Amino acid sequence: MALVLVASACGGSTETAALTSTTTAAPTTTTAAPATTTAAAPTTTAAPTTTAAPTTTAAPTTTVAPTTTTTISITAYTPRESSSFITLENLNEQFGQVSQIAWEDSQLILKNNNTPLNTTVELKIEVGPTTDLYFNDNEAALNTAISFWKHFDNPTLYIALFYNFADISWAEDKLRSYGDDESFVTIRSRGPCTDSICSGATSGIGIGPYTSVGVGVFGISQSDSRNQYRYGPIQIHEYTHAVQAAPWISNYNPREGQSTTSPCWLTEGNAHFVGLSAGITDYEDYLELRGEQVRGRHWEEQFDDYSTPRILEYYNNSVPFECIMNSDYNLGYSIGFLTVEALSSIAGSDSSMYLYKFMGSGMTFEEAFQIVYNSSWDEAKPVLASFVSSVIGELFNP
Repeated sequence: MALVLVASACGGSTETAALTSTTTAAPTTTTAAPATTTAAAPTTTAAPTTTAAPTTTAAPTTTVAPTTTTTISITAYTPRESSSFITLENLNEQFGQVSQIAWEDSQLILKNNNTPLNTTVELKIEVGPTTDLYFNDNEAALNTAISFWKHFDNPTLYIALFYNFADISWAEDKLRSYGDDESFVTIRSRGPCTDSICSGATSGIGIGPYTSVGVGVFGISQSDSRNQYRYGPIQIHEYTHAVQAAPWISNYNPREGQSTTSPCWLTEGNAHFVGLSAGITDYEDYLELRGEQVRGRHWEEQFDDYSTPRILEYYNNSVPFECIMNSDYNLGYSIGFLTVEALSSIAGSDSSMYLYKFMGSGMTFEEAFQIVYNSSWDEAKPVLASFVSSVIGELFNP
């Protein structure tokens, strides 16, 4: 679930934290719709060191020390190469190999990026006073996400708040202390909650005037404790939303840049694929969770036709920004997820994040797609729709 807020150094759980501000300080964020890695071409600029300057003022206010953000310049794109990658033309012929190729590439990216960790991203984790965590490795999971995306623009600081329904007021106070706009505090804090339970998660980049600060809010309910998705994949998924908007950090509103250029199938598909493929270290477990997630996102009364023409219609209706309010938004977690899995088997598991990098430089989605996948979107989408239709048919009728 995307929100939009951006990050620096890796740290642990803290009670108070110094926020970092970009050189452009302007308000950001509104809630987005329901909530790569071995880089081939782009060269990373040297990561500036952040200045740690927490000043003690009357609690609970947190002061903010200005810093700069890491910006990776756009250069000519050189696709990654691998003997295991397939082509768009033979995607449907090699239908049975796609999931393993994509999952293995995510694991390879993590292995290659394992050391040293991206020390330009600071991590702050806070837990509500009455919240009982069923998963105690949130820091490790978020560090996995930071490592996976180490060659891309990241937030300078990522704040992760974990809380149950009883701790919503605590979350509101924490958001205020980090500089969130009063008009947005309630919206953000209740983003992962219903009228009686906090179980979802939302994330993005920008809090108050700090466009480089990522914020993720994670609802905690013991009813989720048996769901494997909650043990790493959801944390990676949500952090990925902050990375998606990071190319627009220098803008007054990174969320607007991301949401007005990205189709919704890509927004959730990119985050969900990396969440599962980087968060699950056993391929058979990945396949099991993959099936559960695709089937679990199925709403029969709203969408019960997964034919190639119907999926093509879904792609065409996924118009940037407008699609946020579409009733079929949740299909980004199934159709979008499987679309990104297919693209990852063609050009690598980090390839879909290059779309955001190029869109952040001013390109349209279609222009960026042509560069990354060496094919027009119009040519690719019928092939992808056919693949996704086949996979969903197999998952529902094994």
